[in-house]
Amino acid sequence: MPNFLITNNGPHPPEKWAMITAETIFDLSATSMMEETLLKAQKMRILIAECLLPHCMNVQSNEKNNLLDNDYILSPHDVSNYVEKATSDIVSISKGTPWESHFSNPEVQTAVKTVLANHFSTVQHIERLWHADTNESVQAKTYKARFHG
Repeated sequence: MPNFLITNNGPHPPEKWAMITAETIFDLSATSMMEETLLKAQKMRILIAECLLPHCMNVQSNEKNNLLDNDYILSPHDVSNYVEKATSDIVSISKGTPWESHFSNPEVQTAVKTVLANHFSTVQHIERLWHADTNESVQAKTYKARFHG
């Protein structure tokens, strides 16, 4: 089942991003598990969220800092470094778990990278939109106009 975050009162905290990203990457409803495996799977998802938290914090805080430069808001989103490091960390924490071979699979890693790139880019986009709401620079107005006419 897809998850949605509604951004009405400011950007979501990194903890929320980490949890929703972990739920997307490790969707328990998409697998058939024995009852004894389900609890381990839920713990694994929490481990993934805990692993992702510093990455989500970095994406968000770096974006805020980068926005101090008015020209930055118009630059392309680049999350490649965040995605590679987060994927590597997820693979590392899966070692010794029942999901080690799953996360070691290159096709699974590609899918994980796709989710991470989407979520991290969205974090950047939301930071830029909130910045544009309170910044009167031409660049901020231009960025906001791209999405809100």
